[in-house]
Amino acid sequence: MMRKLLLTCFGFMLLCQSFAQSGLFITGGVNLSNSRPDSASVNRGQLAPTISTGFSFRISNRIFLKPELQYSQRGFKQVVRNVGNNINFAREVKQVIHYLELPLTAAIAIPAGKNQLLIAGGPVLGWALGGRQTTTTVLVTNRTSTERTLEFGNDVNQIQPLDIGGRIELSYLLKSNLILKADYNHGLRNLSNRAGSEFFNQSFGLGIGYLFSL
Repeated sequence: MMRKLLLTCFGFMLLCQSFAQSGLFITGGVNLSNSRPDSASVNRGQLAPTISTGFSFRISNRIFLKPELQYSQRGFKQVVRNVGNNINFAREVKQVIHYLELPLTAAIAIPAGKNQLLIAGGPVLGWALGGRQTTTTVLVTNRTSTERTLEFGNDVNQIQPLDIGGRIELSYLLKSNLILKADYNHGLRNLSNRAGSEFFNQSFGLGIGYLFSL
């Protein structure tokens, strides 16, 4: 599946070379990622780095196609208090998954003086490269932590490796080719294999980058 994802990425980029090419961009930033909480817990977002590169292909004066390859960390921190009705017992679970992602977005450029405002959206495919989960329990003043490597697959104790979602992105391209951007990613695929359980990725991102004109 990982090989198919990479072949899809490169094949799509080659296909897009038939259009007028405008540039290669590189961006870096941070994601505030989370997942849907269940009724017995409180999920808190996790800040993590992200880096991406891709092409911006001009379809018309204001329409661009943007295939992209991105590395991201996604996860959550789940806090459960009063475990077993014990007010002195709490559990914290922190999960981080490393993803290689393929966003395929279309953008509309709106002139803003000498700069451009770009509004983009489209699907995102992600493949899990690995991940870890840390569980910390606190009983009064005693604190213990255990860590495990996450497993991916179709078994009940594993997580689905393929993530499918959608992205909305707002970018500001300066005359100097500097890029400022913000995006929201919404997972559409349940990554949990447990019956009656749901686990969807979602994140807000901020980044800065540069467009190299070709």
